[in-house]
Amino acid sequence: MDNCIFCQIIAGKAPASVVYRDEQIIAFMSLQQVNEGHTLVVPIRHLKNIYELTDDLAGPLLSTAARVARVLKREFNADGMMLWQFNELAGNQSVFHLHIHVIPRFYNDRLGPRIELPPPSDRATLDNLAVRIRPGLEAGG
Repeated sequence: MDNCIFCQIIAGKAPASVVYRDEQIIAFMSLQQVNEGHTLVVPIRHLKNIYELTDDLAGPLLSTAARVARVLKREFNADGMMLWQFNELAGNQSVFHLHIHVIPRFYNDRLGPRIELPPPSDRATLDNLAVRIRPGLEAGG
């Protein structure tokens, strides 16, 4: 895809600071470093978002993200790690090539406090949600 910056990086037509590449996955430094070490893990094959991710590629994508996370934790002495993955405009996706942000986190970083979760839902509400979702997963997604 000529207009996709990640496809241009993969093809060697745009610069990137690559930290890993194999036949399926590439990982490179994010141009916008949220925290030092912020790395993007990207499938070589152009996939617009998570909905296009095939099961055979999901394993290598997450496995590479986990490997990158372990190295970043060690190299930057991170207190924790955050993985971000956005889909569609409403989900805050800005580059429409599937990717996972791997971001070292520190207790005093500029990302602020923990995200505050709402109070727990009651079991009946959760069970009703599960009933809606389960058939689609049993059918293979």
